[in-house]
Amino acid sequence: MLDTLAPDDQRKKRILTLAKKLISERDFGSKRPIDDIRMSPRRAAAAMHDETSYVSKDYRASIDQAGSRAADLAARSLPPEMDEWLETLGGDSVRRLSGQLLIDLLRNETAPGRMTEIARDMGAFVEELLLAGAYGECVPVIEELAAAIARQPAIAPDACRKAIDTAGGSSALKEAAATLGDQTAEEFASFEKLIRVIGISTLPTLVSTYHREGRPGDGAPDGARHQASGPAAIPAVGAALDDKPWFVQRELAKTLGTIGTSAAVPPLQGLLRRSDLRVLHAAVSSLTTIEDPAAERARCTRC
Repeated sequence: MLDTLAPDDQRKKRILTLAKKLISERDFGSKRPIDDIRMSPRRAAAAMHDETSYVSKDYRASIDQAGSRAADLAARSLPPEMDEWLETLGGDSVRRLSGQLLIDLLRNETAPGRMTEIARDMGAFVEELLLAGAYGECVPVIEELAAAIARQPAIAPDACRKAIDTAGGSSALKEAAATLGDQTAEEFASFEKLIRVIGISTLPTLVSTYHREGRPGDGAPDGARHQASGPAAIPAVGAALDDKPWFVQRELAKTLGTIGTSAAVPPLQGLLRRSDLRVLHAAVSSLTTIEDPAAERARCTRC
């Protein structure tokens, strides 16, 4: 009623002041202070609340005994499995369970449309794991996507490949690669394995970690980048050589040497034409590791 009569605060105050004045002028208000009159119904309701009309006697008794029962349970010894039960409610356990559910869904799906949606969800899940630093938990998810591509008959291979490549080029992976120098040995081992199962789609992301002269930390990107390398990565490495700073070209030359096949010789020959001696040294060193006549001829030509 007050809100209806006085929608603004100033008017409410005027009405309340007037009401208090009028009540205090009457016998009812003169015998008891208005503040005491206002508060007494609340106190009475709190002290004399009776819910017997709404609940049964048994329910009322159980409520009255709830406190004592809680104290009794707290005093009892907990079962030995309690720690294991609580662990299943933790974030790590929930993530592993979510990943396993997605893997099972993809493995058992037979409809291309639904499988495409699951593959997309799995790619998004991998990015969430990357942001959480759970690199090891990403591996089985990517492996299942790769297995779905190789499975015969393949149901939605393009969607599965897209999910893998999207994870390999994601900003989440780039952020993870930028922390390589700060990772523990265990984290780095998990990250290397993840890079290996994703494959060459991670190469541009790993190359982008060389945003300044030197490495993000202790040569850590070398191992991760090499895990993504292989004969299939040579075209991507060769394409990344142009218009890059000298230190990026140097690291890519090392990558080509790690691959160590004759297909790596042409892009290394291109690096031999560079004027930067640091790049030339890396290219010659990589050619030395390749047992191929073309690599030997390239070295001799440069000499």
